[in-house]
Amino acid sequence: MILWTTGDRVRAADIIRLKGDFELAQGQREQALATFQRALAILEKLGDHEETGVILSAMANDVTNQGKFDRGEQLYRESKSQFEQAGDRARVAVAIIHLGNFSYLRGDLRAASKLYRQSLEIQSSLDHPNLGEVLARLSDVELLLGHAPDARQYAQRAVEAYRPIQGDYEQLTKAMTNLGEALEAEGDLQGARQQFQAALEIQQKIGNVILVAESEEELADVAMEEGRADQAEPLLRTAIAEFEKDQGDPDLVSAYAELGRALLMEGKIEESDQAVQHAEKLGRTFTDLSLKLAIATYRARIQLAKATQSKDTAELVKVHRELNTIIAAASKSGYYGAECEARLVLGELEMHLKPFQGRADLAALASEARSRGLEAVARRAEQATHIQNGATTSDGRPQM
Repeated sequence: MILWTTGDRVRAADIIRLKGDFELAQGQREQALATFQRALAILEKLGDHEETGVILSAMANDVTNQGKFDRGEQLYRESKSQFEQAGDRARVAVAIIHLGNFSYLRGDLRAASKLYRQSLEIQSSLDHPNLGEVLARLSDVELLLGHAPDARQYAQRAVEAYRPIQGDYEQLTKAMTNLGEALEAEGDLQGARQQFQAALEIQQKIGNVILVAESEEELADVAMEEGRADQAEPLLRTAIAEFEKDQGDPDLVSAYAELGRALLMEGKIEESDQAVQHAEKLGRTFTDLSLKLAIATYRARIQLAKATQSKDTAELVKVHRELNTIIAAASKSGYYGAECEARLVLGELEMHLKPFQGRADLAALASEARSRGLEAVARRAEQATHIQNGATTSDGRPQM
């Protein structure tokens, strides 16, 4: 009779777990999950919280990649509990980031920000913190919430955290992109362009064509903020050509929506409409609320341009209702940047229906946005108060 010691059982569970890792790497998902369950059955009797947490994390990562978000979130919560019992604060912090990601995916930005801050607090207390990822996530979510200065500070810290790590150029350039986006929101277009261009040069050196295309899209956005849609359009078409190779990439949806904006600024209303319709079609399966709000706002802007051109008051009233729906959805979920974009279009529309009200609403938006560090929105709102009498809209288009 063979007597198994506790150490023997732990080693056996570890070997089984490694077998599951191998099966997972080979794409044998169902077999891997069954193997992990065998290991968990052994560990449950031993009370080995650390190893149990590691296995639960692996399972959570796999089911999340399959799009089973509810199950993935449950498994990450269980792994977090195991790591807490094991006293592994570093892994607890990582689990909290994952939980924050689920809140982000649901569109609950405030909950995501709270979780990311919890992770940052824990990691900051460790002897060897790994801060890059959580700082980048915080930068992203804080900008969506409309906290541009906070987003810039987190992004700058993320860049500083990643820069000493040789070889992690992908994460470094993503942090640089976050920094560029925050600078752009603050109205520092030159600083934003410098960040996007620097990220682009690194991405070209390492040969990551998708990241190159993402940077080209960011540079196109800066060009549009500068009123140079003619420079933005070719950048976006180049990026789209790369994104087209992966129809499931949300970057493709975003690029088509941005192309619609550029074409509208150039006065190509029908081409703009086609680009945004294509973005809508491609984006039907995505749950990203930020993307859906952006597309809906672009759609409203195109409808506004058409109704203004045809002097269709009834259509203007219809677009007015649609914009209020977009604004309410953005406000409810905390997407302040998206809310501002829709309010900007609404203000332009009111300049046609009720000019006095339109000017008042745009002035209020400019003041409110500037108080939160969103100088780019504030400037566009101020420019939009002059859209009549041959002036331009906030997107740089001539009054129609």
